Amino acid sequence: MLSAASAIAGDVANEDLKKLQGSWKVISVQVSGESAPKEDFEKAEIVFKGKQLSAKNVKGTALRILVGGEGGPEDVATFTIEPGEKQMDVVVVKITSDNGGKGQFKHTKATVLGIYTFNGAKLKIVVGNLPDEKKRPTEFRTTKNDNRTLVVLERKE
Repeated sequence: MLSAASAIAGDVANEDLKKLQGSWKVISVQVSGESAPKEDFEKAEIVFKGKQLSAKNVKGTALRILVGGEGGPEDVATFTIEPGEKQMDVVVVKITSDNGGKGQFKHTKATVLGIYTFNGAKLKIVVGNLPDEKKRPTEFRTTKNDNRTLVVLERKE
């Protein structure tokens, strides 16, 4: 039997999961204290569908940590959230080729730990850049050499 606290946490998780759903425009990206070039994300779109997230129209490397790729149609990650503590864990599947794109492909799974918060129509996510790192970010900012990415999103109309 579930405790009252577990039931409430489940309700909050469902509420936050519903809030995440849909398309988000990328407003800004910061990696280890440095702002990513606007041209890397100005046409980018992050889509949350169920417990998957994908990125479209991404240039450069700034958003790769969220989906493990280049923002193409196959770049999809799964995520879980712990809304009481506003934690987000993203399981990234990176697809690489052993021989320059010919023949066998390797799927590598890694988990990046993060935190998230909603502010009206905006969503902030901070994740660690090192796959399988055990230390979760604790602040919504990045600093030089901290191996963190801060993404600010705004819900698309």
